[in-house]
Amino acid sequence: FTTPRTALMLRSAAAHKAATGGGNLFDHVLAEERAASERVVIEGAHWTAFVPHAAHWPYEVHLYPHRRVADLTELDE
Repeated sequence: FTTPRTALMLRSAAAHKAATGGGNLFDHVLAEERAASERVVIEGAHWTAFVPHAAHWPYEVHLYPHRRVADLTELDE
């Protein structure tokens, strides 16, 4: 089972990959947010927390690790 939101995110990532010739959507979002720094809440050595561009909630924050991992169990810091 995949939630509708997750399915949409996966379709968006696949469309981005096709449009950019293999680029990773999440790497691109993280790089853009770190470069602009307008919505960055905190940036550490291993993580960046930022408010997404079109946040659904006033307290919504995304946490992105600085290295790509398949799931949370691969994170050690």
